[in-house]
Amino acid sequence: MSRGITAVIPTRAGSERVKNKNTKRFSSSSLLQVKIDQMKNLLDEGLIDDVIVNTNCRYSESLARKNNIRVVIREDYYASPACSSKEYWCNVGNCIDTDIFMLAQVTSPLIKHSTYKKCIGFFDKDSIMTATKVKQFLWKENKPINYEIGKQPRSQDLPDDVFRLNFAIGIISLQELNEYQDLITPKTKFIFLDEVEGFDIDTELDFKIAQSLQSGSNRKSGCGKKSCCAEKKR
Repeated sequence: MSRGITAVIPTRAGSERVKNKNTKRFSSSSLLQVKIDQMKNLLDEGLIDDVIVNTNCRYSESLARKNNIRVVIREDYYASPACSSKEYWCNVGNCIDTDIFMLAQVTSPLIKHSTYKKCIGFFDKDSIMTATKVKQFLWKENKPINYEIGKQPRSQDLPDDVFRLNFAIGIISLQELNEYQDLITPKTKFIFLDEVEGFDIDTELDFKIAQSLQSGSNRKSGCGKKSCCAEKKR
């Protein structure tokens, strides 16, 4: 059962690296529609209480209303480069009437329903953020930061405590958000996703890769047998 959780799907007009990223055709719909459908499934199971699209994009607003999803119109400043991350997150969270805010990014379309359930079930009072372990040889200022020169391990044996935030799913109470003015706090608990679920769309290449991964996932979920499908239609 939900505990006062409102999922927020943020989008904005004028994506710089992928034009109309949130609403352009993705698979058989769009990134925004994929995320709305995912949130509707959570609503149907009573895992969350409400879904809101926070946007300054007219098409996003129209699509949300078509799906009977509530909309918060974002002020221009909070969609501009002048707005800091701290101001942005606080504004997104405080524009809704809720105890718990769940971030649902459209740029992470490959999240499984079971993963959302896991994150919601794991949430207690400290914030949750999804992350992906980094198994790459990282350097800073001409020095490796996750291994020693002369002792280079296999990539799969690199330390597990080096990871990146993917911002696919974030859950935080409004009290904690206002206290730290960030989605990440000293008490944040991290839930690790694999490279597919944690895949974030930021560039045109990312968009194409995500489409390919989505298509492959759709093919795997089907039986692929005409006789079987024909039997189900009877």
